[in-house]
Amino acid sequence: MPQPTAVIITLGCRLNQADSAQIAEQLREHGFRLGEARDQADLIVINSCTVTGEAGRKTRQAARSARRRCPAALIAVVGCDPQVARQFWDREPAADLVLGNREKHRLIEHLPSALGGSIGERDTSESDAALWPRGRRAAGSPPADGRSGEAAVGHYPHRTRANLKVQEGCDFFCSYCIVPHARGEPRSHPLEAVLEEAHGLLGRGHRELVLTGVNLGLYRDRDCDLADLLTELSKIDRDFRLRLSSVEPGPIIPRLLEAIKRQPKICRFLHMPLQYGANRILRAMNRRYTVEEYGELARQAVATIPGLCLGTDIIVGFPGEDEAAFEQCLATVDELAFGNLHIFRYSPRPGTPAAGLSGAVAGGLAEERYRCLRRLASRKEGEFARGQIGEELHVLIEAPTPRKSGNGWSDNYLRVCLGTLPKGLQGQFARARIRAVGRGRQVEGTIET
Repeated sequence: MPQPTAVIITLGCRLNQADSAQIAEQLREHGFRLGEARDQADLIVINSCTVTGEAGRKTRQAARSARRRCPAALIAVVGCDPQVARQFWDREPAADLVLGNREKHRLIEHLPSALGGSIGERDTSESDAALWPRGRRAAGSPPADGRSGEAAVGHYPHRTRANLKVQEGCDFFCSYCIVPHARGEPRSHPLEAVLEEAHGLLGRGHRELVLTGVNLGLYRDRDCDLADLLTELSKIDRDFRLRLSSVEPGPIIPRLLEAIKRQPKICRFLHMPLQYGANRILRAMNRRYTVEEYGELARQAVATIPGLCLGTDIIVGFPGEDEAAFEQCLATVDELAFGNLHIFRYSPRPGTPAAGLSGAVAGGLAEERYRCLRRLASRKEGEFARGQIGEELHVLIEAPTPRKSGNGWSDNYLRVCLGTLPKGLQGQFARARIRAVGRGRQVEGTIET
């Protein structure tokens, strides 16, 4: 019997990347070969995104494209979009198997026993319902045995970096966000399980672990919060580093700063979403802080950790945004020491309170404001990069060597171009002296010997 081939298509966030890596590992363990050619696959898994209406549309487009390109494959659509749009997917002929977030890590249990032998014999007969058991459990319901069903260690081929998922779910209910409905209530992975997966990923050669979660700052296992978790992970006796993904502004931030300051294995990077720089819009977004409170945390961060890269997200064009609010947002962003900014145009998500708000910003005006914020973001990022000239940065080398323009990422999240490198440095750490700034957040450096 030939070895079946599986292709995984991941849409959306870093958390989805982590989930796809665990699904990939399960498939490998059950005899699948992981491939990239969608027109030659026996199984196509689409790990979906639904954060905006456009994201949901792209998920549906991906499923239909997969069906056209590979009509004989079993197509499984899993994750966030089926979780909140199950009625649509139960009618969608492009998908054979539909699993929500709580179900998707048990994908293997839903696959037909014939997979690998007669998967190509696809038809729409009633008997095929047993082979593609759409909706065996209600979307989002926990497994009967109470376990998550997740693989212990995710599969990340050819990468020096791996995501370490430690938290799931959110109950903040920001007015523009569907994620609490898609991912459920906050819950954390036990410390022992996190440490076990970290050991497994490091044993596979990964040198940077990126802690991920829906609302990472809510991590708690008994008396262990996110700062404690970082400290425990730092005790692992290997040469590696830890990086935080996005952390919401809140009381955990000062403790995180102290952990970063004490532990050299933790990258000098804090991505703390602001979302907007005016209090009236923050209230409409149902955010849990004011501009003043955010600013205090941001200033504390860069004062506590020299060389820290402070990142953020900004949504432009939210309903009710007038010229005064936008000017205040520009002033807030300009005043704070950001080194990495993600700027988004607001996109209404059906099913969220914000989708029904009045005061929509016209598309052309929203685009103009987006470009204005993007120019400011580029200037702020350039200022941060220029501030690193002359500094010695800790760089994880990722590009194949030897080659021209060898490169890697610094601990404070700059792309460092290193020129021609000796053999054997891929996946290794090096100290690099920064000597110039390139385009965007790219800098040029020389390895210190």
